[in-house]
Amino acid sequence: AGYSLFGPIATNIGAPDEGNVHLLAHVASTAQKEQFLAPLARGDVRSAFAMTEPAPGAGSDPSALTTTATRTDGGWRIDGHKWFITGADGAGFFIVMARTSGTPGDRGGATMFLVPADTAGITVGRHISTLDRAMIGGHCEVTFDRVVVPEDNVLGAV
Repeated sequence: AGYSLFGPIATNIGAPDEGNVHLLAHVASTAQKEQFLAPLARGDVRSAFAMTEPAPGAGSDPSALTTTATRTDGGWRIDGHKWFITGADGAGFFIVMARTSGTPGDRGGATMFLVPADTAGITVGRHISTLDRAMIGGHCEVTFDRVVVPEDNVLGAV
């Protein structure tokens, strides 16, 4: 698949889907695998991994996360601004890293959430120009404004 620009598309292993498939296979619950992993592995949907934030937020260091997830009745409310989110435009769901405890700079406190792309409050904004323009779904800015997900959408543990 790596010999051709079309290989990742044809085999549904373009970034970030290939990594997300492995993450879901190892960490997701049985119900999460049915809802998120199965359609991704079949090539029915694409995914995006939303961690990177504008300064002073998280680049490659999750301890700097400024996106927050706050407990609500039966779930979580996610608020934050991400950018350089590969594959965001057209993704079927996001794996969102958000701070559930502590303050930016603290170790720990990062939790992953499975968020369907059609959830109210998600806005996929501009495509950020990069050298690798061949990425499916681009590298986008994404905002999460009062995005509510159920408790069952925590990936792994809080």
